[in-house]
Amino acid sequence: MKITIVYRYFWPDTPPYAAMLRDMAAWFSNAGHDVEIITAQPAYKPEAGIPRQPRREIRNGIKIRRLPLLPEHGRGFVKLLNGALFILQAFFIILFGRRRDLVWTATIPPVVQAAAILAAGRIRGAATLYHMQDIYPEIAEVSGLMKNALAAKVLRAIDNHTLKRASAVVVLSSDMENSIRERVGSEATISVINNFAFSIGEPVPDKAPPTAQNSNPSFRFVFAGNIGRFQNLEILVDAFGRLDGTKAVLEIVGEGRVKQKLQAIVAERNYQNIRFHQHMSSSEVSQFMESCDVGIVSLSPGLYRYAFPSKTWTYMAAGLPMLALVEEDSALAQIITDNQFGIAVPQTIDAEGLAKAVTEIMEQVGLDNLRNPKDSLLYRPETAQADWLQLIETIDPSQQPGPAT
Repeated sequence: MKITIVYRYFWPDTPPYAAMLRDMAAWFSNAGHDVEIITAQPAYKPEAGIPRQPRREIRNGIKIRRLPLLPEHGRGFVKLLNGALFILQAFFIILFGRRRDLVWTATIPPVVQAAAILAAGRIRGAATLYHMQDIYPEIAEVSGLMKNALAAKVLRAIDNHTLKRASAVVVLSSDMENSIRERVGSEATISVINNFAFSIGEPVPDKAPPTAQNSNPSFRFVFAGNIGRFQNLEILVDAFGRLDGTKAVLEIVGEGRVKQKLQAIVAERNYQNIRFHQHMSSSEVSQFMESCDVGIVSLSPGLYRYAFPSKTWTYMAAGLPMLALVEEDSALAQIITDNQFGIAVPQTIDAEGLAKAVTEIMEQVGLDNLRNPKDSLLYRPETAQADWLQLIETIDPSQQPGPAT
């Protein structure tokens, strides 16, 4: 089967989905499919310093085509323009290019990319797959980024049209499936296949190597990933500021819109047990996590219904127990508590209550009362691989029964 995956960011670019796509594309290629990636030059985090990649190449049997875009140095108008240019180019490539059996895309840029790319695929008679890493516009509404009710209604209507017509819709959790069902009922063909801890692959050098060693015996907690509005991080910083810095340290790894705000809070209040680290390559993040004691997952209220944090699997692969700030009835909380991988507390908890939860998980780890997540099959690529190959087989036109004779 000829499979075309359209996503602007592909490995060695830095988003987790870029690396996961590399692994998934390899699964399909090894299974005998003809796999093509339509992407662009690495630009997700300019500070990562990733060198320019070939416009066309074949790597591990996967055909990679990188579309030209304008020079980009971060967020702003050019980033938005490039998003539109990428969608437009990919749309016409699929509409007028070679025949494809399956066209696949994800949710960034939100709504518009899936609508355009999958429409082009349907026009050409291809099956279509919508891989929903997030659900928009709901995730923007919950986070406060979208307050225009009419705009949200229009985007939801466009997305519903796409959902109903996609050959397959893949979401990451039962919570996300329930949210889609509330929109379109049984009219969408939905599968739940969660993400996984992707393989590191070739390391990408970082301009600022992290300091992963700690000079004192403090218990080290790590929050790694996007430092944005969705993570409810101010209360996390406030909670650690209440703790004895010789006993509990919070390591915050990554970049994001609220990083400077958090740094200002830490400096103003003179918190000595909270440390910030710059962007790290995948291999560096993995090593850094393994040097810590507990991983932290934190979501804003209601967000669990529209996304699932992939860092969960990365923590598990590093063998870290987890402290999760998320609704107790969410799939994420159930995974952590049912498997005794850590503690889940409601994200509505106050700083004092969260500080107590931090102390509690330190005690649980010290008593060896928690299971090692590394022993689980949940995060392992082969678990997701089996589900994906089975799904692709059901979509593959060559595997469909022919007309009765």
